[in-house]
Amino acid sequence: MMLKYLIKSIIILLFYLTCVTQVFSLENKIIVKVDNEIITSVDIINEVKYLKALNPNLSKLDKNKIYQIAKSSLVREKIKLIEISKIAESKISEVYLENIIKNIYSSIGLNNKKEFIKYLNNFSIDIEEVENKLSNEALWNQLIYRNYYTKI
Repeated sequence: MMLKYLIKSIIILLFYLTCVTQVFSLENKIIVKVDNEIITSVDIINEVKYLKALNPNLSKLDKNKIYQIAKSSLVREKIKLIEISKIAESKISEVYLENIIKNIYSSIGLNNKKEFIKYLNNFSIDIEEVENKLSNEALWNQLIYRNYYTKI
């Protein structure tokens, strides 16, 4: 008798937990296509976090404005990546990258890279992602300089 009651209770509990728990999902849609590269809604959400982490003042803006800034940022980034991929030299020195990172964490009031990594973790951002974005930006700047420095 006690065993039947226990089994019924477990079955009811399991049924309740499977039927009543809330399910949260994030819809991932293609928002923009640049050449053969796509930008999804999740990419834009991640870019918003990235931009807010590196520029805390961005949080003061309207959500729609931040969304548009993130979307534009990703479109520009995709275009830059497409152009960077066309050149043979596609790596910057580690020392240069570390200097860029140091400038960024200093500008937001942090003292060292370890603090910066902790800070990024608060935004669910990985340091490798930041390094990759900054490296691509530096490569883009080198490409532009190399192509147009004689015209200045």
